[in-house]
Formats: sequence, C-alpha cells, structure tokens
Amino acid sequence: MRYCVFDLLYLDGRDLRDEPLIVRKAALERLIGPAGSDSRIRYTEHFDQDGRVILKHACGLDLEGVVSKLREAPYRSGRSENFIKSKCHNAQEFIIAGFTPSTAEPLAVGALTVAVHDNGALRYAGRIGTGYTRKTARDLWRRLKNIETKRPPMPLPKDERRKDVIWVKPQLVVEAEYRGLTHGNLLRQASYKGLREDKPAREVVREVPVATMAQRQVVRKSAKPVAAKPNMAAKPSGSRPKSPKSVRARPSAEIGHVHLTHPDRIYWADVGVTKEDLAEYYVSVWDWISPHIVGRALSLVRSPEGVGGETFFQKHVAANVKS
Repeated sequence: MRYCVFDLLYLDGRDLRDEPLIVRKAALERLIGPAGSDSRIRYTEHFDQDGRVILKHACGLDLEGVVSKLREAPYRSGRSENFIKSKCHNAQEFIIAGFTPSTAEPLAVGALTVAVHDNGALRYAGRIGTGYTRKTARDLWRRLKNIETKRPPMPLPKDERRKDVIWVKPQLVVEAEYRGLTHGNLLRQASYKGLREDKPAREVVREVPVATMAQRQVVRKSAKPVAAKPNMAAKPSGSRPKSPKSVRARPSAEIGHVHLTHPDRIYWADVGVTKEDLAEYYVSVWDWISPHIVGRALSLVRSPEGVGGETFFQKHVAANVKS
C-alpha cells in the first residue's frame, strides 16, 4: 500500500493555500522526497507537456484519463476552473435517485435510476441496467432501502414515469460506463462500476465527453496534466486508418513548440499514423531519448509521400530547420 500525495496546503505553521500550485508542489517534494523513494507516502509527479498528448497516451495505457491543473492557481476547495478532468471514454459519476427490484433475484437491485446536477437543479439522467453481481445487487438493495422515500427527487419525463421504481434520497454516488447519450441527454447502455464513497452527491454534475472538450480546446497548453487513477478505462478500440481523402487537411500545427506543416499527412498507412502522431510520440518520450540524440551526428531521412513512398537523405540542414 502506498499513500500518494499531490498537494500541500499547510506546512510548519504557514498557510500555503494562496501560493501557486507549482510552489506548493515544490514544497511537497522537498518534504516527501522524490517520487522514486521507497517511502509509504509517495510524492505524485506531474507532466508539463501538451495536455492533448498526455491524454492520448494515458488512454493508450488503459488509464481512466488525466486531470489538468493551472500551475499558477491558488488552492480553492470544491469545484473550480483551476482544474479539469479529461476522460478516455464515456464514464462518470451519477447520483442514485431510485431503483427497480430485480425480477430474477429476491431483495436485489435490477436497475438504478440516476440523476446529475445541471445548472443548480437535479436532473434525470437515465437508468443503469447492467454490471451487477449477485452480491452487489443485494448490497445495494440493503443500502437503498434505508433511504427510501415516497416521491422522486427530481422531475421526470412523461415516458420515464415507471411504476416499478422505488425512490430514494439522492445521497449515494455511483460510477458508470455508457455507450453514449440520447438526444434528451439520457444514458445509453449504461453499466454499473461501483459506489463512490469518497464523493458527495452535491458535487456530481453533468460532464462533457472528452471529444467535445477537445473540439472546444478546453485542454489548454497552460494546464498541467496529472495522470489519473488506472481503472475502468476501456482500451481504445482498433479502427481502420483514415484515407487522406476522408480527412480535412490542416495546413499546419504546433507540437512541443515545433511548427509542423501538413500535420495530417499519413506516414504509416497500415495503422493510420500521421505526421502529428509521430511528433506527439517524440514529445512524450523526449526525456528518455534526448541523451542519445542531443549533440550527436544524425542522418535526416525525408519521406515526402510517407514511408511507403520514395525516401532520400537530406545532406544539408536547411536554414529553417532547428538543430
């Protein structure tokens, strides 16, 4: 067992909450020691790379996602804009508002009716109908029967007013995975993953899928991503590489402060790896490969048409290429 710490709010009689996050973490590292130490209390390191790159590789490692924090932000309890969560797949917390008894097992839950806070009000979010073991279904029954109430804790759509639902006080939080949302923002094919004993119901709000967040560029370069806990993330499903004709080409991009032209150009067509993908990979492994590259003579091989096309050695470094 290891206790992982990532922030320090108070030290030797001094309140650190108004100090920037990077200052608090530096003080914490001096107090705890480096991450590689054998102490049962472990300092949690962070990454300074582009949040999109970290998220992509976190998903590839079967992690749940990343938390990005503003490095200059003071500590503020509760939810704030100083940090955001980016998940690898559709999974989030929900508040249990009611349950339907199992038709196959006595004194057991068959499905959960769940809700989230949306604009300050509790909103119906749908049902979680799979993912329960026998033991889980019975344990949930016992816990929920103790907080049973007569009325639903939130308004219900007309087609969701089921007579078999037993309503409960909105106190317990669960985590679930789901395939997607309907046009009414209701869950599709949701699966129960467990209770969240560590999170109060008042903090559960409707979350934005990571794809939408990426479109809105919420994961910013000024944010500090920190790897999230390794659980419940689905491995990225294999997909066929996109044809260059099916991709709307971008003229340029910037990865790791390096300007790229034609970032969507496909280098390895069999797996759909683009020029931007390769650049992001080098950024992610730079700390390990830099001792073998910096200050050494290298050969530059150009592949204008991808690795399957004609390649050539570039003898002289052009003026616009940084060494």
